[in-house]
Amino acid sequence: MKEFLKSFFNETFWKFIVVGLINTAVGMGVMYLYYNLINDNTFIAFALNIICGSTVSFFLNKNFTFKKKGSTGSSVVKFVINIVACYI
Repeated sequence: MKEFLKSFFNETFWKFIVVGLINTAVGMGVMYLYYNLINDNTFIAFALNIICGSTVSFFLNKNFTFKKKGSTGSSVVKFVINIVACYI
């Protein structure tokens, strides 16, 4: 059990957690700034939260957490489908 926990809570796990915190802060920050400065529709503010947070998440996870090199084409499509499915 100790070996399992050690392998599960590895460096990649902690990087993923940090990226999650950063993309949440960015998304929420954009949402609150938009809503409080422009005082517009909450739906638009929430949509901007999802778009900005997801974008930050994709690029940080690709380059920092998992260090994937090369084309982002198919990865982006899969990621967008996932985000849209979660949003719905």
